[in-house]
Amino acid sequence: MSKSSFKENNCNKASIEGYKRLKVDENMSENFSKCIDSDDKDSNLSVTIYEDESDISYVHKSAKTRLTVASKRSPLVAINKPLNQHNVLQEFANNQIPSSSKTPLKHNETFHRKILQKEPSIVSSFDLLSDELLLHIFQYLPKKALKRLAQVNSRFARVVEDETLWIRIDLANRYITKYAFSRLLPRGFIIMRLAQTNIESPIFSPLFNEDGNFKSKLQYLDLSLANVDLNSLAQLLGVCRSLKKLSLEQVPLNLDVCKEISENRNLEVLNLAMCEGITDDCVLVMMSNLQSLIALNISWTSLTSESIEAIVSLISPSLMRFNISGCRRGFTDITLETLVKRCPNIVELDVSDCTMLTSVAIENLSKLNKLEYLSLSRCYNIPMTSYLSLNSIKSLMFLDVFGHISPSGIQMLEKTFKNIGINKFIHSSVARPTVAPRRTSIWGLRTRDI
Repeated sequence: MSKSSFKENNCNKASIEGYKRLKVDENMSENFSKCIDSDDKDSNLSVTIYEDESDISYVHKSAKTRLTVASKRSPLVAINKPLNQHNVLQEFANNQIPSSSKTPLKHNETFHRKILQKEPSIVSSFDLLSDELLLHIFQYLPKKALKRLAQVNSRFARVVEDETLWIRIDLANRYITKYAFSRLLPRGFIIMRLAQTNIESPIFSPLFNEDGNFKSKLQYLDLSLANVDLNSLAQLLGVCRSLKKLSLEQVPLNLDVCKEISENRNLEVLNLAMCEGITDDCVLVMMSNLQSLIALNISWTSLTSESIEAIVSLISPSLMRFNISGCRRGFTDITLETLVKRCPNIVELDVSDCTMLTSVAIENLSKLNKLEYLSLSRCYNIPMTSYLSLNSIKSLMFLDVFGHISPSGIQMLEKTFKNIGINKFIHSSVARPTVAPRRTSIWGLRTRDI
């Protein structure tokens, strides 16, 4: 074979191969155009062109993805249909991953669904309640609980400070540390029971009431058998100007304390039974200023004759209950006559152990038309027959004559006074704050929490 024929044959083969290659390209283009034409019905198409064959390791065979591969020299074209947002959300709702977003999992790799947690609510149920409702709820809580509530937040602390929650307090048989009254009195207490309480001095802090304008709202104060020194007692009473009922039974007194007592011009009930240190000056300053008294207990205070004369001469004419028992030498028939003229409206009178009284005293007592209770126990100079004159007092209900009348004499009195109770009360209750069985109240007012 000649060289020319060999070259001619090679050219023919090359042309044939080129023709075939061109034919393949035309077929691929035609197929590509068909794919596009078939997908033109859906306007939501996206075209992705990959520059290198190695970027595609596999082809998704699905209805939503069509891939046309051209020759090695042609760019690889992948036509992907975009995700439908509704379908994706539906697949998420079915705990499935969208099909078009699936990726091959690595070894020991899993998918976890993220659970969205609700943010904690910062709205408190108490915020929905008004201060008035909170105040009504707090009224049923004891003082210790109120103290803890004040530490919760600023709103509770503000509501707890309301004076209606601090009307009464019972601190009987307690030990009160120094400066405690600097925090107690500003609360606005009206009723305070301090019976048998140990009070440490000083009761006020150095900065308390520097301007001297603070005045307590206390109206009912029971300091019976309290252990407190005279200076602290004078300071405590010095900030009290609204007292209506006061008990200082068996508490030492002096002139300064009595002056502070006398500043309470609206004082109605005063109990000074068994108090020591009451002098003539103390009696003068108190009886001159306390003209609103309706009940006074000044029994067993070792009063002098001058003090007794000052009492019956200056005491308030509105006095209704009076206990001056224990005056063995100073209280005489003349003194009793002055008292009856000064206070004709007496309802309850206790002159027990006033050994200077005689039958003349019975004649003076018969002039008290409103007298309901009379105690003449251990008045040894009054004969039993003199008591029969008391039958003229129509209002008399109880008569105590302990200690000097025989049992037969008591029986005779019971027959004579059929409507009068004889020897029914051993102890007097005049001006006393607590009378059994009411152990937790003073003058009939509740002091403890519900």
